[in-house]
Amino acid sequence: MHLCLTQKATDISAGDGWAAAIMADETMVTWGIGTHGEMGRKVPTLDKTTSNQVILEEFLTPKPPVWNEVGSVHRRKVTGISCGAYHLLVLAKETGAGMSVYSCGLNQYGQLGLGDNEGDNKDIKYVLKLTKINYFEVRNIAKVEAGQYFSCFVNSTGKELYSCGRSDCGQLGISLKQPDAGSFESTPVRVPLVYNIDSTKVSDPKGNCIVESDIVEEDQPEIEQISCGSSHVLVLTKEGDVYSWGFGESGACGQGKSDADVFRPKKLNPKGKNHVFKYVSGGGQHSAAVFVTQSKGSRAK
Repeated sequence: MHLCLTQKATDISAGDGWAAAIMADETMVTWGIGTHGEMGRKVPTLDKTTSNQVILEEFLTPKPPVWNEVGSVHRRKVTGISCGAYHLLVLAKETGAGMSVYSCGLNQYGQLGLGDNEGDNKDIKYVLKLTKINYFEVRNIAKVEAGQYFSCFVNSTGKELYSCGRSDCGQLGISLKQPDAGSFESTPVRVPLVYNIDSTKVSDPKGNCIVESDIVEEDQPEIEQISCGSSHVLVLTKEGDVYSWGFGESGACGQGKSDADVFRPKKLNPKGKNHVFKYVSGGGQHSAAVFVTQSKGSRAK
């Protein structure tokens, strides 16, 4: 199928049957079979009686999302997007203001970061319009990355990572033990890559075990790239190291032969050679990485 885009796209992200793109003029469009608010706009009910013409015009034709306006916005530049399975994260810079983070779509696990797991009304669990995540208004977020039912955010220093949404596979990176099925955090929480937890002071090892005031900021590696699989996370640092956590079955986290879930960020330690990672990508239950190898004291090959 040839998409009817009126101008070139500069970035694109795909969800489960739908997609979003940033256009050359720093606006954005969405399209696909999205029925949970993930496209940021109202679409007709989709069932066996829906005509092909309606599907083509209302679903498959790229259109701009609707923003949940608060106050007057003269100009909004979209700088980043990420599609989860059924939710959308957007970075946008507004005239006279800093960078803001918006979300829409399915919210039953709090993956939108809005402080709840509700929707536009009591009968649905999704948000139709792109809505500002007020928690990030003073945190200068520069990267967004969506997993299946969770979200991650990195600020402009590269040293502050946040997550929200479903947590029962350890995908939020904040617990000491396996969280209960269906557990979630609806307000973003800080996720330090380097952090020593005193387990004797933890009252709920299945919950958020991070005390933000105890994070040693100088110890935090600078994040170059982040990639979310369905239920696991890979982080690439400026130094070429990789940290992973979350759903561990099938070896998705790359932490050796164990297929146990990884609850806190853990550095990868490949055997045999010195690896300097260049790029990481998480899939459904697998991961991939690009790296160069080098001998100690030599240049990368």
